[in-house]
Amino acid sequence: MSYPERGSTEMPVFAGVGQVINLVRRLVRRPRLGEAPFGPRMGRRRARRLGIPMVCLVRESARSFLPTLAAGYLDAARPGRIPHALHRCPDEPQSDLAPGDVVSPPTIGEVPKVRDILFVLSRELVSGRNAKFGRIRFRRFGLVYWLMDQSLTPNVKDPDRLLREKLRERDIVVRPDERILAATTESVSSVVTIPAWGRRLMAVIPPLWFSLKVSGRLPVVSSPYRWFLRGQPNLAPQDPGTFVGFAERLTRENYSKEDPEQVMRLLVNSFLEDLRRAYGRWPWRLAGARRMTYVVVLLDGITRTNGGYRLLELINDVRNETGAFDPLLMVSGSQKVPPYAVEPGGANPEVAVWDARNAEQGYAAWRNQFSRDSRRRAPTAWYLPIRIPDDAGADANTLSEEARENRRRSYVAARQELAAVEDFTIDRPPLWSRRWIPGIAVIALAATLGVVGFDYRQRHCGELPGSSGAAWLTTVGDECIGVSDGSHVFQPTNSHLAAVEQKVHEQNLQAAEQHKASPGRPYVTLVYVSTVTSTDHPPDELVSARERLEGVAVAQARQLALTGPNEPIVRVLIANGGTSMAHGVTMAETIVRMAASDPSIAGVVGLHQSRQPTVDTISAISKAGLPMVAATLSADKLLDSSSLYFQVSPQNVREAAVAAAYTSRKLMKDGHDQHRYVRILASADPADYYSANLAHDVAQAFGHSGFTVDPVKFNPQGFTPQGKQLSYPSATTLAERACGYDGMIFFAGRQEDFEELLNGFWSQCRKNPPQIIGDDDVARYVADKTKREKYSEIPYYYLSFAVNQGSKCAYDDVYKTLGNLFPQECELDRDPSLDGSMEMAYDATLAMIKAATHLRQDHDIPVTPGGLWRELSALSLDGESGRIDFGKGSIGRVPVNKSIAVLRVKNGHLSKNISFCGQHMRLQSENWCPLDSAGQTPMP
Repeated sequence: MSYPERGSTEMPVFAGVGQVINLVRRLVRRPRLGEAPFGPRMGRRRARRLGIPMVCLVRESARSFLPTLAAGYLDAARPGRIPHALHRCPDEPQSDLAPGDVVSPPTIGEVPKVRDILFVLSRELVSGRNAKFGRIRFRRFGLVYWLMDQSLTPNVKDPDRLLREKLRERDIVVRPDERILAATTESVSSVVTIPAWGRRLMAVIPPLWFSLKVSGRLPVVSSPYRWFLRGQPNLAPQDPGTFVGFAERLTRENYSKEDPEQVMRLLVNSFLEDLRRAYGRWPWRLAGARRMTYVVVLLDGITRTNGGYRLLELINDVRNETGAFDPLLMVSGSQKVPPYAVEPGGANPEVAVWDARNAEQGYAAWRNQFSRDSRRRAPTAWYLPIRIPDDAGADANTLSEEARENRRRSYVAARQELAAVEDFTIDRPPLWSRRWIPGIAVIALAATLGVVGFDYRQRHCGELPGSSGAAWLTTVGDECIGVSDGSHVFQPTNSHLAAVEQKVHEQNLQAAEQHKASPGRPYVTLVYVSTVTSTDHPPDELVSARERLEGVAVAQARQLALTGPNEPIVRVLIANGGTSMAHGVTMAETIVRMAASDPSIAGVVGLHQSRQPTVDTISAISKAGLPMVAATLSADKLLDSSSLYFQVSPQNVREAAVAAAYTSRKLMKDGHDQHRYVRILASADPADYYSANLAHDVAQAFGHSGFTVDPVKFNPQGFTPQGKQLSYPSATTLAERACGYDGMIFFAGRQEDFEELLNGFWSQCRKNPPQIIGDDDVARYVADKTKREKYSEIPYYYLSFAVNQGSKCAYDDVYKTLGNLFPQECELDRDPSLDGSMEMAYDATLAMIKAATHLRQDHDIPVTPGGLWRELSALSLDGESGRIDFGKGSIGRVPVNKSIAVLRVKNGHLSKNISFCGQHMRLQSENWCPLDSAGQTPMP
């Protein structure tokens, strides 16, 4: 009979046709777990891993069963086509070997036959009609096939370089599946026209990257090349040891010099390895888990001479040799039993041929003896021959009546058996392996990461997970609390403050470079602690915080300009405690953790406002053993909060004594001695220890000087009394009530409330206001020219810890550095020298730096927090705010006789006359000034 075309629905009807189809159905099914197909009569229990036999259908007639098996069942499987390839080997003259003779040794002439069969099968399997459950890529086989087409003629001067260039071109330009579909005997450059962008890309990719890939040393990137050198045993891949050298042995002129059996085994093994990779159940590749059937190859018309027998023999040998499972069901069709070409009815002890009606029994027998045959590498270990009898409906006119009746009954039984065969139904893949699952997983992962990232950013001040410094930042309410090296801007809406933070970050980078270049110099990290964010509107306290940070930046910049071997390299971290240091303890806990992991952190400078949260912050920082030098803090209580605490400003008790002495001995001489009364205005906020402490000290100092003291409290801005606390009037109301008061008004509060006080006087008695003297916090108000001139009709005195009478940007070295770093600070609308915040912060930082310098220069010991504490206790230096002397031979932590000035503002301008007390390199202390010693109450 003629060979039926693919797609033919004419199914041969023979005894056992249902058994054969059911066997193919069983073998092609892939279990959800493991790789062994279900054994017969095993139900849902899976057999141990055995492998898939090669089913050899041996027909008695010329009619083939394979095309109709493919068209009727594999093509029509539900819900999709079972991946398969049908190929009929060409008819060629039979060999001279007698049936049953040992197969002749492989010859080089058989290599192209096996290669061409595998190529046709790969081209069919890689096509789109077999890609419903994922495309199969033949990367390794495609590479071998391509190499066998490359010509390295003897006249080539450098064949190794030429082949390397071809491999690189192939690796860059053509996808593996495109090489299969467009394969030819010509070079790749003749198959694919490289576009201009491709040529530019090839010029960009460095040759070193390709060399690494082709070396096989990169497990993922080099996977195809790595397999040839380390994953397969054929053709002695260790000779010469490189892939390019190995590939050169496979080129058109050279592969014929190799052992033909080894070349063919490499072809078959690479083909099977690509199938194994396509079916791999790896977590990162769900396509393998979606494949619920194995690949079916239908190879019809195989003989000893057309390469079919040889291909089956090679698959048998490769499976025996590697022991690796491959997801291939090979179904062959022939008229004789492979591999020995015996008749189906002949006796052959090596191969047991089973009738079609006993196909499942034959498979059970094959499984039982497979392990033994495979271990001894039997040449027929993987063969399962099944005899296909003549069509039961064939012409029976020559038969006897009884024979015709038996043939008729056999035909009817075969037809009934065929009718009972169900269509092939593919199990649904696991839900988690569906094609849409990766997309959903990616979306879910992206959403989860987005939520987690958003939540992380919400909790870490907008910083991304893994970003530098994110772990040291925490969002508390609307504020970012924590520590930064300046790379994170705490309040970006304040452009002036943000610029200072960024400048600190730039200088920190410079410090890191200096440390890298001079690792022998001391590397010291100082933490600037302050309020760097504010929920106040407008955030007035950030002005002072900015100026203090500028003072720290100036001290850092001047130190970075020094290059001596013992000069410390200074890095500055910015720590934010929130509005009025409300979250200072949270920030301090972060500093403690950082200090435990970073030995360069040696001390803390700055601090802000003498409030209870600041006291708690100092106690928390003490747990890290870090010495602290405060810049502008003056409350008496702070000295008792920690033995590690120092300050460059005088205490409130000294400020009160200077105020009382000045009022008593200076103002009275000027004709203002009508009534020795003083009304002290203090904040009603119990957390503002500065105001309460200063009011107490002022009351005592003025009382000792013979004044009648009238303490009065006011509600500061933003303060709401709670519980049983009494409600007090505002500063404006107190000013309105004080009009006509002929004593002295002493203001012991914050600068924002001083502005309210002046507003009250201006609205009620600006032509005849009382005598006013403000505390050191008023200096912040005076420094702002716009505010200072707003109520110019109200004259007043105030105390200052930094003794200056106007801008010094033109001639003072520290201010010149300030002008270079922050030019806007030397403009006409604001004079930082009138505030004192910059000078005090500069002096606090300078004290730390000088202590570190003395440790190295005088003692040649490492800079540690304990060493800094010891040096600070005996430190004496001239600072911008006056002399800083912590007491020679004593453990003083407040400067002895620290400078304080009394200044006057009239008509919106600062008077040139200065009343000064203390030690200063340019000023002389008044003879009426009270004496002072560190930490001791001065006598008025």
